[in-house]
Amino acid sequence: MSTLNDIDGESARAALLLGAMTCLLLALKDGGIFSPWSNPKNWGCLLGFGILILCFLAVEFELKDGAIIPFRIASQRTVAASCLFTVLFNMAIDTHIYYLPTYFQAMRGTTAEQSGIRMLPYLGSNILATINIPTNTLSQEVKMIPGLDSSEIIALGAKNLTSTAPTEYLNGVLGAYTYALSQTLILPIAAAGMAFVCSLGMEWGKVEKK
Repeated sequence: MSTLNDIDGESARAALLLGAMTCLLLALKDGGIFSPWSNPKNWGCLLGFGILILCFLAVEFELKDGAIIPFRIASQRTVAASCLFTVLFNMAIDTHIYYLPTYFQAMRGTTAEQSGIRMLPYLGSNILATINIPTNTLSQEVKMIPGLDSSEIIALGAKNLTSTAPTEYLNGVLGAYTYALSQTLILPIAAAGMAFVCSLGMEWGKVEKK
């Protein structure tokens, strides 16, 4: 019976975490792109994410060592600093990996294959190393171009943008893409700096000679 209760408890916690992540992803998928953040669906999903994640953390805290991530371990200085460093460092790396191909294809007019070849040196040096900032910014910038539907431009994607976007709007669209990507690359710079600061929080240990 206790085993069944344990399974039910773990399933409930997993459901809370899964529900929270689903709400967050749904909000990030459409918020500021296809509908404004003030849309009840978007802020409702964000609210649901906050409530569900707080419930999950409250249950985890009550279970102490029986939690999926025991706070006793997570609150250790080295563990906490290492987790923060990993999150921030991967945030910086993944932003580059995801959006540099967009830059090559949209701004340089390369094919997907050529873009992949240009990424090889970067991927090779970061072999051990999706949000939403450029799409939101791009949507806002394109909306400022009269007579152009921002959702159509976003749907076109970066591939062959120069040949698919309307000629009369091409300069404006390229300018919007440039600005959106430059805003996006602020994130990895800040994340890398914060990751370095977090790395300083790791404890120093003395290794004794045998």
